[in-house]
Amino acid sequence: MALVLATLNFLYFVPRDVELAPSALGYDVRAFYCAGAVANAGADPYLAGPLRACQHAVSRQYDSTSNVVIPAPAPGYTIALFRALAQLPFGAASWLWALVLLAATAVTVYALRGLSGFSWSVVIAAVAIGDCWVSLVTGQMVPVIVAGIALCALLLERKQPAWAAVAAAATMLEPHVGLAVCLGIFVLVPRTRVALLGCAAALAFLSVAATGVAGNVEYFARALPAQVAAEVAAQEQYSVTYLLHRLGMPDGAAIAVGQAWYAVAVVAGIAAARRLVAGGLGVSLVALLPAAAAVIGGPYVHLHQIAAAMPAALVLAARVPERRVLFAWSVVLLAIPWGRFLDLRSPLVFVGIAWAVLVAGLVGWSWRAAIWSALGCMLFIYGALIGIGQREFKDEWLAGYGDPTLLASTVWAAFVRAVHYPLRTDITFAVVKLPTIAGLALLAYGVVLVARTTASPKLRPSASASA
Repeated sequence: MALVLATLNFLYFVPRDVELAPSALGYDVRAFYCAGAVANAGADPYLAGPLRACQHAVSRQYDSTSNVVIPAPAPGYTIALFRALAQLPFGAASWLWALVLLAATAVTVYALRGLSGFSWSVVIAAVAIGDCWVSLVTGQMVPVIVAGIALCALLLERKQPAWAAVAAAATMLEPHVGLAVCLGIFVLVPRTRVALLGCAAALAFLSVAATGVAGNVEYFARALPAQVAAEVAAQEQYSVTYLLHRLGMPDGAAIAVGQAWYAVAVVAGIAAARRLVAGGLGVSLVALLPAAAAVIGGPYVHLHQIAAAMPAALVLAARVPERRVLFAWSVVLLAIPWGRFLDLRSPLVFVGIAWAVLVAGLVGWSWRAAIWSALGCMLFIYGALIGIGQREFKDEWLAGYGDPTLLASTVWAAFVRAVHYPLRTDITFAVVKLPTIAGLALLAYGVVLVARTTASPKLRPSASASA
């Protein structure tokens, strides 16, 4: 009955939801598609001019005279993927990409079911909204990265290190997440090293083939630093750099601290994985914990990327009975993408169902209590929808950014700083970030507790594995 109600609610609101209008759907996949199309035409995919022309051609979200451009600060091998996708018309390419994301979510569910032993309903509830739905709306590639993390972890436990390395290489589509995963398994699972080096060579070859040597130099030397700088002030950021910016630290210093934080967090994630694997919690954590560490703080973290922490929280909830409630609440809080509340309006009843399933199935509350808490979850999101105010942006504010040779990320930085939000929107965004931050904090705290206090953890029989 609840699923029928959720479906009817979804079907009623989708046609009325401005966030799901054709002009707004696939906001990010348009950028990646156009980067591939620009590269196919022999132009520079990191420059504003060619990207803008393509985006205006495939979308009506911004006026054709607007200088707004969505950057695609992706490495050459990622652009190689979208060069292939850009052989199709944009409509067909976007549908095909949506199918890829759904298939990736199915892989994630299969892998996490095998790793955790939880019921299908619990695992689906854990990934359906935060990992799958918000990425479908925007066209982001995060479900592919999360599938790579989960599959790598499963293959490690099944003692297939070469294939695990290939799965880890797929996570490099999001380089700051993939780098952590690949470093973790390279350091702690020696049998993956040859395959990892082979994958690295293949990615390097694809990068040069897609954008040339000059394009790769431009990515590392100009495009990537410009994108990090562009997002320092972005309200949707969950990074340490954004927090320090809001506290008044100069942007350069805030970026440097964020980068140092990222390095320390990844090293800590690898060290924690080594300790927990030695304690008998399974070699899968070699992939899972560094991935989670990569999205806690750092210089550049969007909400959809935080889905990379979910597999670690779910597996630890299964394998550390004495800390199960702590990790279970981490899963519950991370499963809902609170900051994407505008995208949760239509599937709001599905969000409530996912919350109730997780609270009952993981935390252990009664169904009555779980349903009441689900209503509270839905009211929180509804309150955020009421609290959002209309942003103000005028195309003339970017009148000086029409030079086609500017980096797209340079124009994006100007757009981010030009958009005006009312105070109530600022407050709303700050409040809705708190549950996600709490979920990450619970995960980190739980890992520290297990690493410090558990020499030989009590495991579920199905959880043990060796490297």
